[in-house]
Amino acid sequence: MKEEEKRELWDAYDRELRKQEGIVLARGERIPAGRYHLVCDVIVRHAEGTYLLMQRDPRKSCGGMWEAAAGGSALRGETPLQCAARELREETGLAETALTELGRVAEGSTVYVEFFCETACDKDSVRLQEGETSAFRWVDKDELLHMRDSELLTERMQQFVKELKEDGHLEYLTLRERPELEGRAAAWFHNKWGVPEAAYLACMDAYLGGETEYGWYLCLDGERIVGGMGVIENDFHDRRDLSPNVCAVYTEEEYRGRGIAGRLLELVVADQREKGITPLYLVTSHTGFYERYGWEFFCMAQGNGEDHMTRLYIHR
Repeated sequence: MKEEEKRELWDAYDRELRKQEGIVLARGERIPAGRYHLVCDVIVRHAEGTYLLMQRDPRKSCGGMWEAAAGGSALRGETPLQCAARELREETGLAETALTELGRVAEGSTVYVEFFCETACDKDSVRLQEGETSAFRWVDKDELLHMRDSELLTERMQQFVKELKEDGHLEYLTLRERPELEGRAAAWFHNKWGVPEAAYLACMDAYLGGETEYGWYLCLDGERIVGGMGVIENDFHDRRDLSPNVCAVYTEEEYRGRGIAGRLLELVVADQREKGITPLYLVTSHTGFYERYGWEFFCMAQGNGEDHMTRLYIHR
């Protein structure tokens, strides 16, 4: 067997998770400055609302601590999604592929990509991995919220618990779930973006009336709209062949930094994919934000009436 076949090989990336072609890293070897390897983690929630925790084998570092629920390094040639699905299958026995990216963070020489998986599996079908895990348990949200940081291995899981605590009173929904909010939603989007209220109402009427599946999505704090976005044919740019477009992405300033836009983006992608609508596109001046949720820079586009080009992203 060739020596390289005995080693676990990784692709090399930059901090923004752009692959550095022609460079190969290996487990156990020092990673040069300016290069990163990819690690993916998966948080699993059952359709009934409980979360899967896996206990690390006592012979491993941090043995006895709980992880939610699988994770590891991406092998050479794997995408983040492929890595996450493989780790989930190997460490839990769950063959799930409908994973949603939660976010990305670079620490040390590693870029961590976190995924979320909702499953309707038989809860007793979870399988332990010899030498890796020693037990598993399904916990409800209340039990998870009361677990100590010292019991949870990854910082991402600790952060996820923190977000659950902060966002427990927030509600994410489609306009079809609360059609009575149409007038308020149109006025809210008009106030944020200056597009005529009648234009929003026309799009929302078509959605609520079943003329289109291009939806509108809201985050509510009680009855207050604190975040929202929609899907339309074209968001005022020259690449009309690239549609539909996510538009009007906005979160109230005092609610920013709490993952609201990310949660809404995940809702949009999942809802549109369920209806067979993929890929999605959006135009933005931001860099580094949409990449956290699985969006990729695609090309530059010319905004209507603008004298400069803008970035156009795709979610495949």
